[in-house]
Parts: sequence; structure tokens; C-alpha cells
Amino acid sequence: MTTSFPFFGYDLVGSPYLLLNLFLTALLVGLVLALLAEDKEMSVRKTVAANVNTPIQVLKALSRDACPSVRLAVAANTSTSADIILQLADDEIGSVSLAA
Repeated sequence: MTTSFPFFGYDLVGSPYLLLNLFLTALLVGLVLALLAEDKEMSVRKTVAANVNTPIQVLKALSRDACPSVRLAVAANTSTSADIILQLADDEIGSVSLAA
């Protein structure tokens, strides 16, 4: 049984359009997360910081957030790069530096 995923009349499963669709979806997710990372609400930025799909550049910016709980979420994110972790290890807030 073949699963069909129609997109503007094209069957994306098993076709070159599948890769294009995956690429565009990942790009869109990254853009949305980048926009949400600038939200005024700390809880939104913290959620973005904890998301494993958040682009590294966005995690780097969030690692300098004024709110310690956002920086803590970056430190706990398994997608955070080693250089960001090293930066957070020197954080002035003990819980952030310990999490890094």
C-alpha cells in the first residue's frame, strides 16, 4: 500500500518533491522559532530555547537573554553547541552555569 501525500497535484512521497518539502518545512520552522525568540514574553523565549529544532544562531542569541530561566533552557537543550555551553558555564547565575 502506497501512502499518497498530495501537494498542489503532486505526490510528494517517493518523489524529488519530498526532499524539497522537508527542506522548506525545516526552513519555515527555523524562521518561526527565530521570530518567537524575540517575543517580549519570557515564557515564549524559554520555550524556544528548549526546542531541539531551534537553530544554533537563535540559541546563541538566547544564551545572552536577560532572563536566567531562558539561559537555563538553552543550557539544558541537547542541540546547544559546545561553544555556547562553555559560555553558559561562566554565567553569573549558579543554576545556569551548573546546567551547562
